[in-house]
Amino acid sequence: MVTRPGLEIFDNAEDAVGAYEDDATDISFERKHGSAPILPGGHRPKPVFRLLNRERPMKQSSGTMKIDRKNQLQSLYMSDFFHSVLDINTNMLIAGILFFYIMVVAMFAGLWLLIDEPCGAQFGGSYLRAFYLSMETQATVGFGAPDQYFSDCTSGVVVLSMQCCVTVLLNASIIGLLYTRLSRGGKRAETILFSDKAVIRTGSDGRPYFMFQIVEMRKHQLIEAHVRCYFFSHRGRYRFVGEYMRLNRPNDELGASVLLAMPTLVIHSIDRYSPLMPPSQRHDTFPFPPLRECDGLQGSRDDYSCPTCGETFHTKVDLRAHIVYNQVNDEINGVPPEHSHRLPPEAESANEGSVSARSVGDRSQAERIYDYLSRSGYWEVVVLVEGIEGNTSSTLQARHSYTIDDLVVNATFAPCVTTGDDGACHIDYSKINELWTSTGRVADDGCTSNMSVAASSLLAREGSFSSEADDTIMDDVPCRN
Repeated sequence: MVTRPGLEIFDNAEDAVGAYEDDATDISFERKHGSAPILPGGHRPKPVFRLLNRERPMKQSSGTMKIDRKNQLQSLYMSDFFHSVLDINTNMLIAGILFFYIMVVAMFAGLWLLIDEPCGAQFGGSYLRAFYLSMETQATVGFGAPDQYFSDCTSGVVVLSMQCCVTVLLNASIIGLLYTRLSRGGKRAETILFSDKAVIRTGSDGRPYFMFQIVEMRKHQLIEAHVRCYFFSHRGRYRFVGEYMRLNRPNDELGASVLLAMPTLVIHSIDRYSPLMPPSQRHDTFPFPPLRECDGLQGSRDDYSCPTCGETFHTKVDLRAHIVYNQVNDEINGVPPEHSHRLPPEAESANEGSVSARSVGDRSQAERIYDYLSRSGYWEVVVLVEGIEGNTSSTLQARHSYTIDDLVVNATFAPCVTTGDDGACHIDYSKINELWTSTGRVADDGCTSNMSVAASSLLAREGSFSSEADDTIMDDVPCRN
């Protein structure tokens, strides 16, 4: 029996998939930020809160995170004055530069007025005339003074030298600030497109996968582009949890590098180490680095150990075979039961996948994972694509996110790349967000419509929930170098 404190009692762990095991869901947070229960028919109202909004065209994100920072030490900002000024709004930055420039002119106009009589500037006590001379000096437009040598006045040389030096430094700072501001890579990231929906789908190996698409619209590609994913959730009354999501494609052990010239499918395996897995089925590795189950399947890491002799194995099948074999030998050799090999609970199933062995009726693992996520309160998958812009060598970061309202179960991305008669690849960016299921095309509102004859024949030819773009990916071993 599994108990969810203060809420409900479940007969087994399977019925408790949707329950948080760490803390009870914070009711005040859900009421404040709009995390409402599922409506009849499986629909869920749009949440008010999310880290990244979708206010850009094609349902893209501007990359601005909705984080309100309180009780900050402003002195820490002033210790890095250059970057603090650089992060100011562009309009405010230009207005501040112009205001500071005029203030410098006005300050030196006062100094010129002080040396009016000894240097023979003949201002006649007029600050306006002194201001004119100060502006002419700072802008190097030529002097209008009666005597350009100021009657050999030493004070005039000092003031003139000071203003020229300040002008040189001021001009260099203004040019540096404006150039750095205008050449930043933030705007360059807006041409990196993310699919509007993410897909949770059961692969040919019976395991669920979380996937989405990314592509670059410009022909000038980023250098050293790579992708990262983070899972943010709200657990308990005050606790936000951020977890790193391991990627199978592109392989994050190789840097998760991507070529954005073509649409790239990013795949995360929802295994027993995944933050998308229900707590009752998840193996938490905290505080150690997150793992991937596919590393053990490929032989890169011994994922299971024998509790009796300590020998390690790549897969659960190998562990089971070892225990069964040695259990017979232990009985023949008369080993006491407390020291003999016995099958632990986690090795009772011969299936290597810790998830795929838990089928309930005819529901796919992807559907069960979706049901769990739909009952889990607030969560959000934040995607970061980083690279270097070749012209300015500036590093840029494109940000996007997915919540429960952006998930589609057991769908596949429609092919958007074709070959033309000219021998070139043609990418239709309007199809980046198009999804197909076995029943039809998924519309923007989540409903399905009838597919064309060509689309239906493609799905029938390639198999259920598979497309030309990713059919070979899902038939292979989950992570392949």
